[in-house]
Amino acid sequence: MKWVLITRDYYCSQKCVGCHVVKYSSGFMNCKKIVTFLQKQEHLALSEKFGQEKFIANVAYLADIFDSLNCLNQSMQGSGFTILDYIAKITAFYKKLILWQSYVKRNEFDMFPELQQYIVDRDVAIQDTILGHLQQLSKKFEHYYGNILTPSKEHDWIIDPFSIVDLPKLPLRVAEEFTEMTADASNRISFNIFKVKYPKVSANIYFWVSIHSTYPTMSNFVIQLLIPFSTTWLCEAGFSSMSILKTRHRNRLEEHEMRLSLCKVKPRLKKLVDSIQAQPSH
Repeated sequence: MKWVLITRDYYCSQKCVGCHVVKYSSGFMNCKKIVTFLQKQEHLALSEKFGQEKFIANVAYLADIFDSLNCLNQSMQGSGFTILDYIAKITAFYKKLILWQSYVKRNEFDMFPELQQYIVDRDVAIQDTILGHLQQLSKKFEHYYGNILTPSKEHDWIIDPFSIVDLPKLPLRVAEEFTEMTADASNRISFNIFKVKYPKVSANIYFWVSIHSTYPTMSNFVIQLLIPFSTTWLCEAGFSSMSILKTRHRNRLEEHEMRLSLCKVKPRLKKLVDSIQAQPSH
């Protein structure tokens, strides 16, 4: 069976049960409950497949690979990250796909815990199927991300400016300010403080913003490289805020309400209150 069909069938069945895999202590999933549900929904052909060990093993693998992709997706959500952080995460996952293929060739499936749990006492031949899917997934990553998967030191000077040996070709004024900045010991101390404060961010945009007044040309050059939106996370956050604000009972969405919902600047309520004169009693 082609993986696209398995993925489609499995996705449909998961969507019907609320995107949850029903688990119980002695196995991967309670097939009886799923079969009963599918029969009630008149998906008879799909319900019969849950009586086949190889099909259930494929579903177990899909649960594991979807979980890995979901973890990658969640790691790319949040504020403070830049395009260099996302490139590092995507490249790491791509390398994992290549690594997993070498393990599958040796019939080792420890990186897929649900699959490993299901096949531990069963003789199910799924090596070729999983290997083929991992290879297709790797090719998809290569198709969508292309050159960014190739290791490059082009932006190392942004990630760790005080450890760089060979500075890449930069505009003259940027290179001059970079030389001045790295020669000042106080900037090194400031950079280390920001690294401790924001340990999860590889290219610390907070540091580059902090030196804007002293090295404006270099700071602007770096910020323009780091600032582009790399994911749709902010758009999705905006739609989530809109769905909360604009409901069936409150359908007049005002622009300022949307702005306040998305803004990360905390209002100075005391100053706002103090600026308004209280109504005196009569």
